[in-house]
Formats: sequence, C-alpha cells, structure tokens
Amino acid sequence: MEKVIKLPENIIKEITDLQTDFLKVINQLGDIEVSFVNLQSKKDELIKQFKTLKENETILIEKIGKEHGLGKLNLKTGELTINIDDLPQKQN
Repeated sequence: MEKVIKLPENIIKEITDLQTDFLKVINQLGDIEVSFVNLQSKKDELIKQFKTLKENETILIEKIGKEHGLGKLNLKTGELTINIDDLPQKQN
C-alpha cells in the first residue's frame, strides 16, 4: 500500500529552482565546450599558417644566401652585410 502526500509549495519551488539552476550550468558548460572546440580549430589553423610562414622564410633565406651570401640584413636600408669569405662561388 502506498501513501501519497502533498509537498508544500515552497519545497516544490526549491526543487524547481534547483533543476533550473542545473540546466543553466549545463548549458553554460556546453557553451564553454563549443567555444573550446572553436578555439582549438582556430589554433590549429594558426599553427598551420605559422609553419607555412617558417617554410617560406627558410626558402627565402636559402635563395638570398645562394645569390648574395648570408649575413645581416638591414631592412630599412636594404643593405646586406656579409663576410667576404661567405660569398657564394660564381660558376663561369
């Protein structure tokens, strides 16, 4: 045999408020997780771009080294200061 009792409204409100608060927190956690996934995706894309830039930098340095030798570049003046011993050997 069962007995049914009616809970007071204040208890029902506490339970309802608690459930509402749980749902709010769960939704916020979901929002954070979505943001995290989006940030991770953006980070991965930026890392890919960074690696491409590093590869392009290496190619450019090698090209300059083959044509002019390696040294210190002043971007303001466009002057490349190299050690004469490091000049590339020109083939005749």
